[in-house]
Amino acid sequence: MYLKSAKTGLLLWLNTTCGDVTGFTGLPDNWHDDLSIVNSSFSGVFSRPSCLGAGNYPECQLNTTESDCTRTLCSSIDQNGDCSSINMVNMECFCSQTNYSSCTGPCSSNLEQTGLLLWLNSTCGNITDFAGLPDNWTGSAMIPEVSILDRSLVIDP
Repeated sequence: MYLKSAKTGLLLWLNTTCGDVTGFTGLPDNWHDDLSIVNSSFSGVFSRPSCLGAGNYPECQLNTTESDCTRTLCSSIDQNGDCSSINMVNMECFCSQTNYSSCTGPCSSNLEQTGLLLWLNSTCGNITDFAGLPDNWTGSAMIPEVSILDRSLVIDP
């Protein structure tokens, strides 16, 4: 049994080596569908707002979700058809399990909630059908001036 990334390496090597040979029928039908390669639906760089640093809260299990959505992919193939593997997060999987309302607990201040909203938008905003942001999230991201002022600097009339 091949690991998916090893199978990807073999299929890509066979295609490169033999694909142009007349009469070669060694690749299965729809072999492209079985490839496990790095593409735009995966991310290797993964950060989160500081208020979610620990990553696991009762309703917001980011570490678990990230782990569940991580896949071993083929990042490059050498001349022998061996695949160089890399672990990356499938963003469609991750974003389908992540939403603002379940992760607001640890992000209690207006500034932290704004950071969470902006992070969700930049992380998942380009995922088709992502529904993890509230409808009015851009209005919610505004920080009232009062929340950024140091109370000792406020002058009473």
